[in-house]
Amino acid sequence: MREIIRQVCTEMGVTIINGALSRDHVHMFVEIPPQVRVCDFVCRAKGRSSRKI
Repeated sequence: MREIIRQVCTEMGVTIINGALSRDHVHMFVEIPPQVRVCDFVCRAKGRSSRKI
């Protein structure tokens, strides 16, 4: 899961400030560039990780 989220962040130019993985959810504090919509980042991260799991 960590590697998938890191890949999405790298692709979208998002910086992970802090994060925590639990058994059934993820908490993340991120810095998102102004040209990237928050919903686009969340959709891509959730979509890719759900398909891999």
